[in-house]
Amino acid sequence: MITFLDGRIVRADAGGAIEIAVGPVAFEVFVPAGYDSDWKEGAEIRVFTHMLISAERPLIYGFKSAYDRNVFRLLLTASQVGPKAALGLLELGGDTVVRAIAAAEPRTLTAAS
Repeated sequence: MITFLDGRIVRADAGGAIEIAVGPVAFEVFVPAGYDSDWKEGAEIRVFTHMLISAERPLIYGFKSAYDRNVFRLLLTASQVGPKAALGLLELGGDTVVRAIAAAEPRTLTAAS
């Protein structure tokens, strides 16, 4: 399991993906929308990761903190919550998602894409 990547952003797109160069290798990492506005091309970053192996290809999901990554992992254990929905929820931030679930505030969660 890849737990984090330290490297330089070589591409960030508005679709929620970045490419991060780690030495001579670049990884495509899917991130919650909004991260790309903070993570600019050329920036040196550490991205905490979660890797899923699907039938088609391996996918890497990235987060600014280990906390957000762990919230993502917990969301994946909920029925009918896949990676795309979990990433959408994390646009709100891990703390916001956890507080909304603990307080049973569905309106907060439905604000996510």
